[in-house]
Amino acid sequence: MVSQDEFFERLRVLDQQARQISTSEEEVLQQFIRQPESLSLAEATELEQRDKTYFVVPENKLANPGFDDDLASWSEFIQARLAAQFVKVNLEYLSIADNPSLSTGDVDFFILAYAYLDSDQTMVIDGKFDSLGDNREYRLRYHSGTKRFQLRVSADGTSGTVVTVSANNFGNVATGQFYTVMGWHDSVLNTINISVNDSTPDSVAHSAGLTDLASAFNLGAQGDGSTGLFDGRIGPHAFWKGSGSIPTALERTWLHNGGNGREYADLGQPGDGSDLLTALEAWHDMAEASGDRADSHGSNDLTDNNTVLSSPGIPNVPGVTATTARDTSQSKTLFGSMASLKIDMTASTGTGDAKRTQTITAAAAEVWSFEAWVHATALTNCKAVLKIEWLDSGSVVLAIQTVEVTAVTSVFTLKQIENQTAPASTANVRVSLILEATASGAVGTAYFDLIRAEQGESAVSDRASRIIVGEFVAT
Repeated sequence: MVSQDEFFERLRVLDQQARQISTSEEEVLQQFIRQPESLSLAEATELEQRDKTYFVVPENKLANPGFDDDLASWSEFIQARLAAQFVKVNLEYLSIADNPSLSTGDVDFFILAYAYLDSDQTMVIDGKFDSLGDNREYRLRYHSGTKRFQLRVSADGTSGTVVTVSANNFGNVATGQFYTVMGWHDSVLNTINISVNDSTPDSVAHSAGLTDLASAFNLGAQGDGSTGLFDGRIGPHAFWKGSGSIPTALERTWLHNGGNGREYADLGQPGDGSDLLTALEAWHDMAEASGDRADSHGSNDLTDNNTVLSSPGIPNVPGVTATTARDTSQSKTLFGSMASLKIDMTASTGTGDAKRTQTITAAAAEVWSFEAWVHATALTNCKAVLKIEWLDSGSVVLAIQTVEVTAVTSVFTLKQIENQTAPASTANVRVSLILEATASGAVGTAYFDLIRAEQGESAVSDRASRIIVGEFVAT
């Protein structure tokens, strides 16, 4: 009988040898070492757990250090995000007291909201707008009479100076679907503007600017929360202000994302979300099931008034359907009961990805190396990617390294990103396993296994600095 210690040592040695030998030789060795009949299921399970605990990365570096690798937890990957669900008759809204970051004046500002109407009534999406005391500043709303989204601003807070721009280029709005609503004030061109679902913007001249007034900022209502109440879903929501706050046409297209929106974690990415952290004052993902909603970027957390719950939001992957699963049929590991991470995807548009990520704590100037074995069994208009992102304490992306598989492979192929020095201000490093669309009609399947990360080494060592496959989470 082969003892557990002897079995595991053979496993480690063969894993090391597999880096220098041919595929055919490795297959022979795999057959030799594959689970002996003399090992019980309990013993095999213990070996699997022992293999997964071989970390050169200290356990406290891991965001999720447990060993949850349960097949039942690997469910359908694409899930709708949450959105705040407002019920008008319950007087539900979110709010924060007047403060400088959400106040305006004669400055550039830009509002983004993904909105879904449950009924055809005039209602406020967001703004600082209170008719009491002439505290009208700005508001983004839906107007049932014209069936248009509108941006309204006032130069001095009085009703006589209110100016409105309606999204006429987009046209009528219907209930029961999400819309990407973007409204902004351009203090240089002296216009207010609105675009829905990346439509051609409507613009109205407005040279008088705005005034910073005392109204609270509300989401889903105006003033004291008793009027303009929203009936439907909002989320995510964001507000930019000041120099560089108005996204370009390309950036607006990126934010719309083919009707599938964005979340805060997407910001900072190329193509083109790279500059959208500039001048950002607040971003609310609305990921909470109920209660107060957190500002993912700044300090503008929104207070729950009258129990704002949640409903499904919009997916953040355009036209993509995907699944992830533990799969032993294509296992790279020499021990046959181990499971690879399998990702399948289809994408109707030319953008989007299916991925799983794990975040590990790191620090500036640390040297790290990464690798993964990748087996792409189908790649049409897509590619498999190992992606490393260095993040600061606010999850801002500082630097990115990638290595790709762009063609089908007959066996597992080793992909490495080695000898990387963490940039200044690094707090974490995010490891992503991705199938990424490169053109419309993308279809792909890839397996990822023996994913490793090692700190303090210019190259990944032969000892298994393993990242647990089961700890990769859907994003």
